[in-house]
Amino acid sequence: MTSTAASPLTPTFPSKLPQVGTTIFSAMSALAAEHDAVNLGQGFPDFECDPALVDAVTQAMKAGHNQYPPMPGIPALREAVASKIEATYGRKYCANTEITITAGATQAILTAILAIVHAGDEVIVLDPCYDSYAPNIELAGGIARTYGEQSFKKGEKPNLGEEMADVLWVLICLANQTGVDLTGELQKSFDKKTKRDSERHKNNPKLSEHQEDKE
Repeated sequence: MTSTAASPLTPTFPSKLPQVGTTIFSAMSALAAEHDAVNLGQGFPDFECDPALVDAVTQAMKAGHNQYPPMPGIPALREAVASKIEATYGRKYCANTEITITAGATQAILTAILAIVHAGDEVIVLDPCYDSYAPNIELAGGIARTYGEQSFKKGEKPNLGEEMADVLWVLICLANQTGVDLTGELQKSFDKKTKRDSERHKNNPKLSEHQEDKE
């Protein structure tokens, strides 16, 4: 009687992203947890969730709002997002055709990249950046190019300031080609944001409460 080695119950499949290992975010989060340190690598809040939000979620669950929503998101939520964007940034979007609700920003990034990046497309990535950009681009069949990686000659060290200046140079060239008064538009943007944000932080109740706690 011959015996054969038992085959694994779960088959192995080659990864489409074999180069992706442990990200810096995972490494920093593990170190922060190990040393009980403040984690500046990811957006973990250091305060409890607002009880009003917890109550609202509980009431929503009790009211039966726990089923699959429409693919783009619940209409009332999309309308609220559109109103928030208009009130905050002055840009108006159609809730029915231009707003999609996703399960967090990471899914939103992946969804957007998969929707517009085609096989062979080269996508410029400004590094340092969120670590899901390059893998998502490669998953879509694109090629992630770190901005400036083809600009530097052998022996030269990457210079972020030089790369940012190159981006500004491209914008100036585009402005000249399109007839846009870039200086005027930049000044209008400064004026708009200065007026909009002059009292924004002072009137933020969360920041006021945080300052009172410190005192």
